[in-house]
Amino acid sequence: MFVSQRYKILKALNEKGREKKYLVFDDEEKQRRVIKEVKKDAAGNMGILQSIGHAGLPKVYDVFYNSDDTCIVTEYIEGENLYEYIQNRGVMSWWDALDVFIRISYIIRYLHCLKPDRMIHGSVHPENIIFKDGNIYLVDYGISDEKNTAYMAPELLAGLDTSKESDIYALGMVLNYMVYGKDKRMLYSKENENDLNRLIRRCTALNMKNRICDVNMVLNEAERIKKRLELDKKGEIITKVTTLAGPLDCAYLLADSYSRKFSKKVLLIDTDILHASFTADKKNLNPDLQTLLEKDEVCDSLHSVAENKGLYIIPCALEIEGYENVIYSKLEILLSKLTDDFPVIFIHCTDFIYDSLFMNCILMSDHVLFCLDNVLKDLKLFNQIATYLCNKHGTDPDRYNYCIYENRDEKIHINGVDCHICGRFIGTIRSRRRFADKDCEKILSVLYGKD
Repeated sequence: MFVSQRYKILKALNEKGREKKYLVFDDEEKQRRVIKEVKKDAAGNMGILQSIGHAGLPKVYDVFYNSDDTCIVTEYIEGENLYEYIQNRGVMSWWDALDVFIRISYIIRYLHCLKPDRMIHGSVHPENIIFKDGNIYLVDYGISDEKNTAYMAPELLAGLDTSKESDIYALGMVLNYMVYGKDKRMLYSKENENDLNRLIRRCTALNMKNRICDVNMVLNEAERIKKRLELDKKGEIITKVTTLAGPLDCAYLLADSYSRKFSKKVLLIDTDILHASFTADKKNLNPDLQTLLEKDEVCDSLHSVAENKGLYIIPCALEIEGYENVIYSKLEILLSKLTDDFPVIFIHCTDFIYDSLFMNCILMSDHVLFCLDNVLKDLKLFNQIATYLCNKHGTDPDRYNYCIYENRDEKIHINGVDCHICGRFIGTIRSRRRFADKDCEKILSVLYGKD
């Protein structure tokens, strides 16, 4: 226990493990503070701790040393912690849990993005999440905490150092606790498969390589799920959006096959400025995308293609200059107007070299399909591109799926190809078959299930 003339101990908050915590009174500032007494090897970078300036993190006022221990003086946040909240009120709704989870994740992102050296929180668990006056605080950052092993990533129990991935594991366990009131890791089952459970499992994968590796990816997925919950609460149609990069006729095959299989209206929007779009003699019965984007009102009566009354196509006619930022915002508005009429929308996107529009489409999509001409030739490139885009834009690589499109004049054998860096193999489209029914059905069943 530390000895100080300035700080008078009011009571012990915790005296177990490597961290000892006391509520004290600061005689100079006439304020209650918290002093955490930790072993020097668990204290982290004190210089960074004292430079922290985030509204969701208690301020560090002073650091002093006592024998082999480091004493950290922090702001005292008096409120109800998450553990007490769940014990007193029961589990949260999905929407409320995601709201808290997103706010905590932004705090973690702040720590992970600190410069010149990022900081790992290292102690994310319900007792360190405090509710006060409508605000949320995350306390005890920068300190390795061994008392809440349920929230410690497996690699930490094996002796490895804390990392971004270990913080993400703890975040996933906190979300699991808020929704289910349990501190045991969720296991997969077909009965409980949904977007929220999938996010929890991706955050808490036992193998670090299978875990979401960046908190930006966590935030993107959590905000996407929350947005869909908001639409559901309002009773609005939740349209499933699939972004597809690859040959245009492959996009057509999938959209056409979906419409026929499920007897639903499907919209296919082409945004590809680099290659020829649908033309007047090939299924084009509607105004082009450029025309629709410039209109205040979307055409009230889009027409289906002649050979499939459930399939609607908007061809592309975009101008290249400045399209990436301007067109995306207009495209999002256009989609919001079309979701009332179409439960499923396919966006055929431009090549990934213009990745701004492509990535924005990905962030608002439920699925991403790369349709490759040659799996043996393009697999390595696909993995590199997907990994690059995920890292650059904070996108969850699990959102990447892909099918294989075979050229008419080339046979490609894909036996044994089933494991990839990003995404997963979900089927083959063979253009020799008129509608590629069996191959499309396999892909559609993976993306949409029974629907």
